[in-house]
Amino acid sequence: MASPKGAAPSVMTKFLGLLRNYREPVTDAEVRDYFQSAGGGGYEQLPDVINALLSEGKIKIFKKGSVLSYGIVDAEEAERIRGLTYVPNTGYLDLW
Repeated sequence: MASPKGAAPSVMTKFLGLLRNYREPVTDAEVRDYFQSAGGGGYEQLPDVINALLSEGKIKIFKKGSVLSYGIVDAEEAERIRGLTYVPNTGYLDLW
């Protein structure tokens, strides 16, 4: 059985691939449905993957009501926020 750390790159690739296919942010429900229908599991490993991608400035989270959505950060914005630590990124996201 593979460890979550060993499986993380493929889960990360799968997650980023999903986000890149949409111009608009993807809801958590859509992500869950995608992972369930695509097979291969990995949804339970997403919190670690999402935290890593947030800390690297590669994705951002949006919240509308109780619905979470994820979106890819474009190259220009990623460069601008690259030097920020995880905590300022989280504070920045709370403003949405």
